[in-house]
Amino acid sequence: MHEQGKTDIKKRIREWKAKCIANEMSYKEVIESADMNYNSVINALNNALKGNPVAISAKKLEKLEKAIYLLVIKRNI
Repeated sequence: MHEQGKTDIKKRIREWKAKCIANEMSYKEVIESADMNYNSVINALNNALKGNPVAISAKKLEKLEKAIYLLVIKRNI
């Protein structure tokens, strides 16, 4: 079960990065639009991808995921 949590976080981070690229948004743009510190978030994402799933909380990851959708909506208005 613990291993599944690691996979889920890694998968969600990879999907988040892919969505940024697909929508032609920089990670920095998305992170800052979520009112989060860029360097802190990038370090947490990288640590999580290296195998430390507690480096970033599910709540923070959800905030990043929502930020992409909000930016897409703003661009299309």
